[in-house]
Amino acid sequence: MLDTLRHVVTHFAPVDDLLTINEVANRLRCSRETVYRIIRSGELTTVKVGQRQRVRVAALAAYVKSTPEEETL
Repeated sequence: MLDTLRHVVTHFAPVDDLLTINEVANRLRCSRETVYRIIRSGELTTVKVGQRQRVRVAALAAYVKSTPEEETL
């Protein structure tokens, strides 16, 4: 059982690496609804934590990098 716990702990992202939908909206300076629309479109991936969605910092950075500067969100 201890080996299983070690496996689980080492394969999950640190909590600091995960953002809430509100945190993503604040970083993008947009509404939560816009963030959910971007997620539904498949442009931004999420991780489920219980019943909640979280966004990896790296996924948000990749999304921003892939978005043209002049594109409207």
